[in-house]
Parts: sequence; structure tokens; C-alpha cells
Amino acid sequence: MMKSTLLVLLTFFTLINQNIAQALSAKEILTNSQKYHDPEGLLLKEKIQLSLNEPRPTGGDRRSTITIDLFEEFFSIKRKSEKHEIYMETAKGEFSSTFDGSKEISQEAIKSNKITAERLNLLKNYYEYLWLLPIKLNDPGTQIDESVFKKDFFGKTGWQIKVTYSPEVGKDTWYFYFDPITYAMIGYRFYHDESKNDGEYILLEGEVSGNGIRIPATRKWYKHQKDEYLGQDILEKITVISR
Repeated sequence: MMKSTLLVLLTFFTLINQNIAQALSAKEILTNSQKYHDPEGLLLKEKIQLSLNEPRPTGGDRRSTITIDLFEEFFSIKRKSEKHEIYMETAKGEFSSTFDGSKEISQEAIKSNKITAERLNLLKNYYEYLWLLPIKLNDPGTQIDESVFKKDFFGKTGWQIKVTYSPEVGKDTWYFYFDPITYAMIGYRFYHDESKNDGEYILLEGEVSGNGIRIPATRKWYKHQKDEYLGQDILEKITVISR
């Protein structure tokens, strides 16, 4: 009798939570997700270091240490492969780099390893956007569609939110998926041209926590077409660096 009562109560509260979520707007769901992943807003005001392992189907681990400080306009990446260690940083627009620990870098090494300010800017945009989600969905030019749908995302049920961008920011169409109870981000996908089913989808697994921040631990990348596996990014550690 007690077990039956508990089951009824759990079902009741689950339905209440789902109905509350369904009544929320897309922006309210997004706000709840941001509070879940970064309750104290540290990603916007502190220096954050991410230790990543990025294995690819072609073989070999690629280990990267990413340091992000949005407040101080600082970004750096240290990447180790089997052969070399490359470090690049930008601090308030000033670029610097080392190759195997040396600031003296040959033109051949610069070219073959893409050690340039332009390349670093691409990496900066990539890592800051993807690893600071869903916080980065507050950026200027982000257009949050008002419609909210409950969808199955590769075996996980979540609230789907559509995001596009103003023309000067980007042309891709993104869909983000959030747990209906906790609002944790469970995955996302993007299209360059949705009618062609191009673009990629990303499955999220697990979490890594540090100083109250919760970031998905593993991101597995696939192409929409033929579900081709592209690789995965594994977050091993988050560190908040004191100023």
C-alpha cells in the first residue's frame, strides 16, 4: 500500500513539473537552464580553464587546455599532440604564441600548424560558443524562437528551442534540447540549410562540476546525413582561476 501511494505521488509531482515547464516560454526555459549550469554566473566574470581530450576517428588523442576570461578579453589554447606542443593566446586583441616552448617559430612550422591570429580567432569563437553554452545564448544577435516543443532527441525527451541569428552574426539554424525537469542541456543540432538535412548533431553525456559550474562532460559529434560519426570532445576538468 505504501509503495503504491509513493508511486502515485511521484507520478503526480512529475506531471506537475512537466506542466509547469510546458507553460514556460522559450526564454524562461533557457534562463532556468543557465541557472542550472552556472548558478553564480561565473562563466561571464571569472577566468575559467577547461582540460579537454579530443579523440578523432583517424586515431590519436589530442589534448587541449583552454583558458577563457570574457571579462578581461583573454583566450588561450595549449594543444599537445604526439609530436608538438602549440600555445596561442589573445589578450585584448594582442596575439602571441609558442611552438614547443619557443617564441622563435619558423615559417614552415607556422604554416603547417596554422599558428596565426586568424586561426586563433576561429578557435576562440568555436570554444567560447560551444563550451559556454547555454550562457552564450544571451549574446547580441541571438534570436530565440518563442515556440517550445517537447521532442525525442535520440532517446532522451526534452524541450526543444529554436535559435537563429541576425545576418551579421550567423546564418545557421540551431536547435537546443533541455531536460524537462532539471533544464540541463541534453543535446543540440545545427543546419546550414535545413531543407538539405545538412549540418551536425551533438549528443551530450555526463557532467563535470567545478565551483558550482556544471558543464556536459562528453560531446559526440555526428553528421545528419548518414549519421556519420565525427569524433568526441571529453571534458576532464574545470578550474576557476583566482585573479
